[in-house]
Amino acid sequence: MPIILIFGSERDNQLYVSVKERAIMKTMSTAFFARIISTACLILTPAFASAQVLITPLSVDSSAPVEQALQENKGYASTSIEGQGSKLRLTYQASEPVTIYMVPLSAEEHFVPTDFLMLTLPATDGGSAEIDLTVSPGWTPKTTKWLLHLMTKTEDTNAGFSAVEFLPASTFTIMNTAFWHFFKQEPYTPSSYHALRGYRVLSRDVTMIIGFLVLLASILTIIFAKKGTKLMALVIVLFTFQALYGLRFGFDLLRFSSEHLTGYANGMYDEAGSVYQIAPSLRSLVVQDKKSEAETTVFVCRSGTNYKEKILRYFSYPIRISSDASLTASADYALVMNSRDWNVQTVSENGVNKQFLQCADLKLEATQIATFPDGSILFSLVR
Repeated sequence: MPIILIFGSERDNQLYVSVKERAIMKTMSTAFFARIISTACLILTPAFASAQVLITPLSVDSSAPVEQALQENKGYASTSIEGQGSKLRLTYQASEPVTIYMVPLSAEEHFVPTDFLMLTLPATDGGSAEIDLTVSPGWTPKTTKWLLHLMTKTEDTNAGFSAVEFLPASTFTIMNTAFWHFFKQEPYTPSSYHALRGYRVLSRDVTMIIGFLVLLASILTIIFAKKGTKLMALVIVLFTFQALYGLRFGFDLLRFSSEHLTGYANGMYDEAGSVYQIAPSLRSLVVQDKKSEAETTVFVCRSGTNYKEKILRYFSYPIRISSDASLTASADYALVMNSRDWNVQTVSENGVNKQFLQCADLKLEATQIATFPDGSILFSLVR
């Protein structure tokens, strides 16, 4: 049965149309029901692929692109598909480009954030696309369930899949994928705890694979090594495996060091952005204005996670740092940081130009006082 996608706002979250759901939809508004019928008519028309697109998706190694896409796209839908293969062939129709974020799920239906793939399907009246799934380190040749988030610029997009097919993986493809998974760069994704997830090959932890190989090699060494050299041979085996894994991580360690040192010298540090520069600037500003740090409040205008906000709160203590809109009435400063819903307006009142910071639904009279390398902007609020 064709998969019919009905795009709406994120709150709608309507997507996978089954027989039961069709019965429920009869009670919906005439306009919405008409849109379902028009979409179904398009999909049930015999699919004729006018063109086939080969797509190599991008690997998403942080949450920022997903959050940005959710902010920028009004049409949102989510579904899941299950199958076995190295490529996913979609025969579909779409009135506008469809951005897809997809991730493989474990047996418990959990996912690893750095396993996400991102791609865009071009608009078409009837075409097909083949998506390379092996780009994700969570890919496995076994049957896998994939979670798909589909986004469009508008809410009234007519889009749907008339066929979904997994293309089987050859032995060479599996071996080649395993090789490249091992050499895939380790993503740096700090959060409330700082740890690297480690390397994975075909969705399996490399440490477990190497552990099994070390055990097997040790047993074979003890069995076949000459008497009197068994201990030395065993030490050599253990040292070799440890050295190989250390060498692999050494490449990423050098990369991390180079990227972070270069970024820090330019006023930024990976996902923390310019937080380490903003904190001392705030302290200096409070001292300059002869204010008490403990009685100073900074309102943070942001989108997405509060990771940077928490780091700034730590390094700025006892200055109060918060994105709670209820604190704006008493806030001394406002910091725009990772926000996509803001702007600055200049309004003339009685011949005097006043500057207002618009953050979502909040409108605050403010004066810009500092800009930082990661794009963060600090304002002083007018009271």
